[in-house]
Amino acid sequence: MTQMNDQDNLRKQARLMLIVASVLLILAAPALLVALVMSLAAPGGPSLFAIVVPGGLTALPYLSIAAAWILYFRRNYRWADLCAKAPLALFLILIVVSTGATVLGSVLGFPTLTTKTYGR
Repeated sequence: MTQMNDQDNLRKQARLMLIVASVLLILAAPALLVALVMSLAAPGGPSLFAIVVPGGLTALPYLSIAAAWILYFRRNYRWADLCAKAPLALFLILIVVSTGATVLGSVLGFPTLTTKTYGR
């Protein structure tokens, strides 16, 4: 009875994580596509590195969620839960790193982050 209850709890947790991660990735899709297009328009022309790396990083969370849904429907709830948590952890790391870079840039006074008053 305990094993059945644990399996049911794991199934519910995996389903919740999959729904949360899927909704967040759907909401993040426009921003990820804009970032991909901007990386392709970088100075120096699109090289193989400039195409493959951002494209792979953009597709990786979606592939992870697709794998998680497949594992969920095959009743491998532990791995489905793990695959659903991977993009969430990646987004959390990216938010912390980008916020830190912005704060560091504003403290160091990068010209793109400071306000300039012209004509005063």
